[in-house]
Amino acid sequence: MEAFLKTLITLVIAIAGYIASKAIEYRGLYNIPKPRRDALKGRWEGTAAQHAGPEGPPSEYRVVIQFSIFWKFVRGVAFYELDNQKTHLKLFGGFYDNHILRLNYRNERAAVIQYGLVLLDFSSDTNQLNGSFLGYGHVHEQIVTGEISLERKL
Repeated sequence: MEAFLKTLITLVIAIAGYIASKAIEYRGLYNIPKPRRDALKGRWEGTAAQHAGPEGPPSEYRVVIQFSIFWKFVRGVAFYELDNQKTHLKLFGGFYDNHILRLNYRNERAAVIQYGLVLLDFSSDTNQLNGSFLGYGHVHEQIVTGEISLERKL
């Protein structure tokens, strides 16, 4: 019984620590007005233009993202194809003011090393997201940077 209680207490402390760390990490998120939240939900399509790196030329490719929102938190799933490799990314983040959306991304397949950050400016008319990305790309296996431009699809 004593071992069970120690295990339970350890588990509760670990969960509380995790929740506290996430609360600190995302405490600066801005809760955008409901009409703007509603406009962000759904499907977005556009292009990403990846800058040339030491190992390859610049590339441009089509990107599709599906966004969902819960309170201040924005989640998304992105799809693109580069050099005949289809990629799905998980995105998570939120707004730091009424316009700037910050998203961390990671490849949906845990074994693939691909992650980074996207900063997007949410237009005043809620129809465009434009910004930049920085991360580690699995296709060219190097740090990648570029621009992304998306339009809302109804």
